[in-house]
Amino acid sequence: QLVELIFKHRPDIILFVGQAAGRSKPMLERLAINFFLDQEIVEEAAAAYWQTLPDFEEWPATFEEADLNLGLSNFAGSNLTNHAFYSALHLAETEQLPLEVGLFHLPQLAEQSDSDMENAVCITTEEAVAGLTLLVDELLNFLENE
Repeated sequence: QLVELIFKHRPDIILFVGQAAGRSKPMLERLAINFFLDQEIVEEAAAAYWQTLPDFEEWPATFEEADLNLGLSNFAGSNLTNHAFYSALHLAETEQLPLEVGLFHLPQLAEQSDSDMENAVCITTEEAVAGLTLLVDELLNFLENE
């Protein structure tokens, strides 16, 4: 379905959003790996692809200017969000599509946390919304100024 949607809508940017419990702050992922549930996503394809969002290394400073936290991660996991992330990057590479692709992982939300857990790592819903809104607004500004 992802491939169909990409060819149907021809987006300039795809931003996948997932949740990664245990992370201390929102993270942009650098790398999508060709691995899901103990098997390759695409047989005999690249082991990994680098994300392709614009100005990637500058994102933490952009968040800091807005008093928000953001980290850059080298491991998106081997779950569904990585699967979608890898699949979109693989399609863009093999079909030579002018497509920017990234994955934004949010930590567990405070309301999802077990209140009995000491030192639970989580953020508020407001922090999650603010971070995602900033990221989307900046990506839209990038497209407008291209």
